[in-house]
Amino acid sequence: MGTRIEEKLKGKVCVVKDKDFEGRCYLMRKTLGGMRTGPIGNYIIKHLNSWLRGSLLNVDELPSNITKHVYFRPEEAIFVDTETLGLAYSNPIFLIGYGYVKEQDVVIDLLLARTPLEEEAMLRFFNKFSSNFKQMISYNGLRFDNRRLVVRNRSYQIDWEWPDRNHLDLYKFIHPFIAHHLGNGNKNGDKKKRKTSKLGDVEKILFGLEREEDLPSAEVPKAYEEYILGGSPDNLVKAIKHNDVDVVSLVATYLRILIDPKFKQRILEYKNRKNRNIKISSKSDQTEDLQ
Repeated sequence: MGTRIEEKLKGKVCVVKDKDFEGRCYLMRKTLGGMRTGPIGNYIIKHLNSWLRGSLLNVDELPSNITKHVYFRPEEAIFVDTETLGLAYSNPIFLIGYGYVKEQDVVIDLLLARTPLEEEAMLRFFNKFSSNFKQMISYNGLRFDNRRLVVRNRSYQIDWEWPDRNHLDLYKFIHPFIAHHLGNGNKNGDKKKRKTSKLGDVEKILFGLEREEDLPSAEVPKAYEEYILGGSPDNLVKAIKHNDVDVVSLVATYLRILIDPKFKQRILEYKNRKNRNIKISSKSDQTEDLQ
């Protein structure tokens, strides 16, 4: 057996008890004030107090019946991003990253299933913790993260579901804006818009952040599989550290939408769609990875 992940990352083992179930998973907790996240972290720090006070530019200038599907109080929102062993919804989840506001700071929690046997405990821990919030915020989560969580819970006969009406998908909200910039930025005068936009595109366009991709998204499942088979945890550590910055990016992007005048019209146009449910299919592993 090689080096254990606990030797590389600061965290603690959580014992999860629920009715006739008992299991363990690994929890890593950070606060934004203790992280180095560059311009995305700086943006949150600059505007967090305004959010806590309820005084954000776009929200203040628009009627509440228009903003209610977009604007949430800090204590209501949880920002979620997951990592799995593949794009199919049936593939196990091994990491759940989520952020929330607590005591005038942003807290980032990372839940890790150190082996696939810890997945159920990880899910049960997240289910209970997330029940403290009213709104989930993600990037392409209506299509991926939320559906994955539902399917993986079902595989353990756990009845859990987060209503789409209480889920703000930043991808659906911001993609038209990002795609426009990506199209205008193409070389050789090619104005064709890209059909998808990654969270890294958002970071670059909105915040000027260009992260070095230590581990491409396509290699994340392999890093986990290598680790659980006794290999080095180094690549898995890279994936975990990348995930916590992803969660910080969700918070920063959300605040940018609420503040930047460029998004006022998008807020006006955004409606709580009725037919937003997406059929769960094992064919999802054939779609492009957007995260």
